[in-house]
Amino acid sequence: MKLSISSLSSGMRYLSTLPLSFLTKTGDGHTPASSDGPSWDEEKTDILERSEWLSKKILAGPDALLEAMPKELGPNFGGEWAIYSCCMYAFALANISKIYPEQKQVCMERIEKAIEIVKDPKLRGYDTYSWKEDAMSGIWGEKSHLSYYSLLGWMISEYKLAGGRSDAYDQLFCDCCEALNRRMVKTPDHNIPTFANGVIFIPDMVPALICLNNFSKLYDDRYASTVEHWKD
Repeated sequence: MKLSISSLSSGMRYLSTLPLSFLTKTGDGHTPASSDGPSWDEEKTDILERSEWLSKKILAGPDALLEAMPKELGPNFGGEWAIYSCCMYAFALANISKIYPEQKQVCMERIEKAIEIVKDPKLRGYDTYSWKEDAMSGIWGEKSHLSYYSLLGWMISEYKLAGGRSDAYDQLFCDCCEALNRRMVKTPDHNIPTFANGVIFIPDMVPALICLNNFSKLYDDRYASTVEHWKD
């Protein structure tokens, strides 16, 4: 069955808005009139208040973010959840900047902070533990590091697509996407493992596909064939 990137990413994109608001948008970006629902201004206030709350929780720094993760996850999965928290918040911020253009500068600054947190070696400790090497030290190697490269790359891609002006992440974005693509094309079905146990988790491939697809939107369809092969 051939799948579209939009259908694959719909779950991820829906989840990224859940911490902010359960939104139902019309084509012009406004909430349909409803006697039971909030007004446009009320909804905006609610979304921005939730974003402010998330900013204090997620952008407090690597140590504080890791400490806030559920203890039941342990240090390894806690790190992965911390990165997902940054990634989903970054995607939500990108959406906010499009719905409310006057919030763009604040949103871009917060996405930049989230990227810097994810770049901290402490957050990718779970990945280093699994693969026995640091993802950035091994980026030109053969070990997968799927979740780290794809989530970091996805964050940067949303920043770029939303109009983020800093070019400080351009090379890192290129490196993450090149690493993902090079590993994926070496396998018949273009699936690569999340961890060193070799197990393929298809949901973990979705951020990689979104990342490569977004890169292709920005740079001449460079990885479009990889994405199409995976969908087929």
